[in-house]
Amino acid sequence: NMYMLKTNEILHVDSESFFNNLVDNIAYDVFNATGENIPLSSIKKGFNYKKNLNNKLGRKGTVNVEIIEFNKPISYSAKFQSSSGVNTLSYYIEALDKNSINVTYIEDFKGSKGSMDLNYKLLNIFFKRNAKKRIIHFLHSMEESIIDNKNSLSS
Repeated sequence: NMYMLKTNEILHVDSESFFNNLVDNIAYDVFNATGENIPLSSIKKGFNYKKNLNNKLGRKGTVNVEIIEFNKPISYSAKFQSSSGVNTLSYYIEALDKNSINVTYIEDFKGSKGSMDLNYKLLNIFFKRNAKKRIIHFLHSMEESIIDNKNSLSS
């Protein structure tokens, strides 16, 4: 029982800026999860932290997050391990020219044996339908914030 989601978007930003923005998001997530302000330099392959999750079904649980690939500014993968299974998120960034990139986002989920109850199956169907929209929206909001920052720096 696993699923995979894959999407491809062209964004009008450079690969360095996009990757730096990803790293900022990770640091922010770590701060929310642990209260720690970590140096950005500590975000690399092997870095891990724990976060508490309250999911839509009201189940509480801990998620172990580990960066399993970190190749600036080309690829980034993280593994999220919880009692319901392992979720892996990956970004692959291809520079098209100096101001545009092709981002491939891949998410796959392998459920643990006990996680496939009816609620979970329903949630999964719902999740897949909305996940792609959510990811595309997320990528474009990153693109917007990078462009806004550049404009405010250059003005």
